[in-house]
Amino acid sequence: MTVGLYFFLIGNHLVVGGISGLAVILQHFYPNFPISALMMVMNIILFIIAFLCIGKDFGGYTLFTSFATSGYLWILETLFPGAQMITSNTLLNLIFGGGIAGVGMGIIFYCNASTGGTDIIGKIINMITKVDIGKCILIADLMIIIAAAAVFGIELGMYALLGAFLQAAFIDYTIAGFHRRVEMKIHSKNYEKINDFIHNELKRGTTLYETVGGFSKNKSYVLQTILSKREYIRVKTFVEGVDSQAFITAHYISEAMGEGFTYDSFGHFRLPKKK
Repeated sequence: MTVGLYFFLIGNHLVVGGISGLAVILQHFYPNFPISALMMVMNIILFIIAFLCIGKDFGGYTLFTSFATSGYLWILETLFPGAQMITSNTLLNLIFGGGIAGVGMGIIFYCNASTGGTDIIGKIINMITKVDIGKCILIADLMIIIAAAAVFGIELGMYALLGAFLQAAFIDYTIAGFHRRVEMKIHSKNYEKINDFIHNELKRGTTLYETVGGFSKNKSYVLQTILSKREYIRVKTFVEGVDSQAFITAHYISEAMGEGFTYDSFGHFRLPKKK
């Protein structure tokens, strides 16, 4: 996240919200203070306010993430004092900065943490107004973007607004990528061999549906299973080896929950008796 902020966004005054964006605005008025120091001071103030007003709702991961961000930025400022602008192209900086930072934030959120900052401001707005917390965080970010537009110009403000949506899209895509699974439906005369392979080799569950061919009127079974992307390749290769005429459909699903995915216990499965 700090790589995306430092090398692409901060040096180009692209404020896409968050406490880092507020630090960029403040540095415009106090140029002798580094971004990392301004972020550290604001995070300390916000966590004191959060502790007094909200309580202990913000866990250790969020506390660590907030101060680690300032620490990593300080390291980058020390090691690369003149590397804030890799390119002068605003759109490229926006795409790469928003994308890289968005992936980093997605990993943070996936670990049940947050970056603090506007999350705390949003929570305080939520306590005062009773507006939904997600909308409150959006309001806090929009206030920072509006302030950036007033300080750096309306054009950079418009870029910043676009960057906020881009970053949010990368956050969502990253989080979804951790949960993404492949659903397979296999129509094969050797469904028993395929079923045994999935159970014994991959330790995954399956469901068998009795089907009737629309043209032949023959009864058969369609095997359905949900796998990781790597397991999907193994099953696909196995099916091609045991039945070259098998019919397979597969598509991505955003998340799978339950036995074999969100907990480890595995139930026994019995094939239906042949008729």
